[in-house]
Amino acid sequence: MALAAERGAYVFWGLTPFLRDQKAAHRALEPLVTSDPLLQRLMVSIVVNAERVPGANAVGAAKFQEFPLLPRTQARIMEIHYPGIGQAVWAPAGRHNPGSVLPD
Repeated sequence: MALAAERGAYVFWGLTPFLRDQKAAHRALEPLVTSDPLLQRLMVSIVVNAERVPGANAVGAAKFQEFPLLPRTQARIMEIHYPGIGQAVWAPAGRHNPGSVLPD
């Protein structure tokens, strides 16, 4: 980051660590691309097989897995903004909402 700022160059870095670094170092850099679907990071949850993992809470895991897919949770994800960034930085990409975020 310091070298990119010093040389007026570009740097390819995630928005969250970039903003954390900016808060600490106040470099002469600004985010250029923040919502390209090709650069998205996906979060995935997997429920383990309770028959193969003794003591696994399969019911709780299934409920947890459903939570991020709820329409109200997806809407709240879109409300997350960072100071100085005029658009949402998280795009909900649940199962049944292809389109602007995920291809059909």
